[in-house]
Amino acid sequence: MGSAYKPPYTLTPATLILSKWKPLWAYLPVETIIAERQYQYYAQLGKADAEGNATSFVEFMIQILKEAIISSIAMAPIPVETKTDSIEGPVKRAQFGVQSRSVLSALTKGPLSSAELSAALGLQTKSGALKRTIKELLALRQIEYTIPEKPNSRLQKYRLVGGR
Repeated sequence: MGSAYKPPYTLTPATLILSKWKPLWAYLPVETIIAERQYQYYAQLGKADAEGNATSFVEFMIQILKEAIISSIAMAPIPVETKTDSIEGPVKRAQFGVQSRSVLSALTKGPLSSAELSAALGLQTKSGALKRTIKELLALRQIEYTIPEKPNSRLQKYRLVGGR
């Protein structure tokens, strides 16, 4: 067995607890979605506290978890252990999500900045999932910087590897 895959971001206590229960939770962007819906999160938490009944908050969190699972499909490839019907047991495989394919597809038209990628994917802002996708695609050498010596340049763009 190789070393365990470490997600490219820090886990918060909630995700850490979930990931100790099921390691897959470490790879799902629960906190990103909560941050994007922070107002609703606190409103639901306040409502549950005022009513003395957590049902609405639990339903809200189930929706957040569902969104995290769905958006994980849109993230860059992450090694996932799955069981097969064979005797061989767990098999490591990488899954490319919708967002990874969308980023690669957008870059077939030429180099794009992260803001341009966001727009090409129909996003209003650069999401955490997009940033992670870009980081993973760079690590996998599927995309590259147009200015590799200045990765944080405001003029930085990304292109497909080999696409000059």
